Amino acid sequence: MGRSKHHRLPHDEDTIDASNVYCNIYDIVPSVNSASRLMRSEWGIYHSGVQVHGLEISYGGHPDASTGVFCAKPRSAQGCTFRERLLIGRGE
Repeated sequence: MGRSKHHRLPHDEDTIDASNVYCNIYDIVPSVNSASRLMRSEWGIYHSGVQVHGLEISYGGHPDASTGVFCAKPRSAQGCTFRERLLIGRGE
């Protein structure tokens, strides 16, 4: 089995308490989501990632061999707009 092309990223420098676990939510199509919110609907097209210990873990498809689970700098998913961060718990 080959080695992964992904490398460990530096921890998020603005994390106040690295043991907090967050769900980071992104708008994939901001114009569709904005129109949906105007109609008082919670429906939309979103991407999410779990932020733990200063790193964000997500799942997504890419045009290269890195499709699947990947790690990135928190709140920096490409191709979408960061919307909100929800505290979902604490890690050990």
